[in-house]
Amino acid sequence: QKPKKEKGAFADSYPLCPFAGANKHLSGVLLDKHGEFMHYFAPGEEDVLPLRTWMEAAGLDLDNVTDVTKQRKKQEDVTFRFKGVALMLTIEYTNRGNASFWAALAGQPPPLSYTISVQHLAETNFAHRQVLTQSKTASGSTQRTVQTRSGVFIKIQIAGKAGRFSWVAVMNELVLKLGLITLLSTVLDIVWVYVLPLLGRDYTPHIYQTFSRQVLAPADKPKTE
Repeated sequence: QKPKKEKGAFADSYPLCPFAGANKHLSGVLLDKHGEFMHYFAPGEEDVLPLRTWMEAAGLDLDNVTDVTKQRKKQEDVTFRFKGVALMLTIEYTNRGNASFWAALAGQPPPLSYTISVQHLAETNFAHRQVLTQSKTASGSTQRTVQTRSGVFIKIQIAGKAGRFSWVAVMNELVLKLGLITLLSTVLDIVWVYVLPLLGRDYTPHIYQTFSRQVLAPADKPKTE
């Protein structure tokens, strides 16, 4: 009997879709805000990095002054550490340029790889306020103890393109291109023969060779023995 696969072992098995996979089994790179290389994720390595690294990829630091205009007007030295910040992580998958020409002809899809880029969402912060206690004083006013937590809000966006070699697509493109070339040749012939002579430019003698057919009389025909 064949051993049964566990439900959680899908990432370690061969998926039904050739473009499916987990980041742990793929190779990837982390880019900074200028598109330069920062870190390489080898296959089998989890894409887990310290928060400082993700902030550096966005060109930020927790001790930088916040860019929220309303908060900067109240206090000039308010930093992301106390008011929070929002980041956008874009994970882009692709398999272009990862396989040889002969492997593509054999129908083997190239392996996937991914690229992570981090962007700062301007004029945004991330904080959560929670009322811990609430009581009334002797004068009748309400007294509250409020706790404010600030942090880093990370939004993940997934994009990318993946493809595989297809003979059907190649034949469709080939037939379409050959048809366009034939149509273009026909149009050029019509323009050279009928349109350009009307404009005073006759290219017919340069393109076509004219000759006259001479009909031989019966007496002039060569005799065959």
